[in-house]
Amino acid sequence: MSCMIFDHRISVNEVVSIKCNTLNKEDDYSRYIVSWRLCTGMAAKDVSDTLHDALKVASLERKQRPRLLSDNGPCYISGELKNWIKEHDMDHTRGKPYHPMTQGEIERWHRTMKDKILLDNYYQPGDLECQLGEFITNYNTRRYHESLNNLTPEDVWLGRGQSILEQRRKTKENTMKLRKQLYRKQKAA
Repeated sequence: MSCMIFDHRISVNEVVSIKCNTLNKEDDYSRYIVSWRLCTGMAAKDVSDTLHDALKVASLERKQRPRLLSDNGPCYISGELKNWIKEHDMDHTRGKPYHPMTQGEIERWHRTMKDKILLDNYYQPGDLECQLGEFITNYNTRRYHESLNNLTPEDVWLGRGQSILEQRRKTKENTMKLRKQLYRKQKAA
């Protein structure tokens, strides 16, 4: 993702274009963005730092370690990342080359993020990061997903999805009973 930002250390007349990359770690089941970073490069160190953050957020024990699903970018096929993954008892699966459907959920997320983020210009280095943070918070906590039974990723990630669906079922059942009663009263009158 490319963006235009001003470098505050140089004169206001000079605009610097910086290529920004987002590294995101998404839970494949809930679509919850567990961890993210805004980086100027895509090094194996950036990926391992983001993975480390994701493991801390998920607070998984070693025997529960997730499997990393990635594309075949240079940072994902490096020996440095391979060693890091081995040290942390994780598995790594790479998608088939030229087959973006393997990572369909995260690819769709990137498209949604770009559609929103690229609408604005960012004049300070922190502006883009702040806007990304707001977008991710909104995506995780307020944006309902039809594929998740109209739950938010956070609801599924935290395990409260079933109770919400049960509450909705009860509300619908009560509403239907009330509508039948009102219809019968209206019909009788």
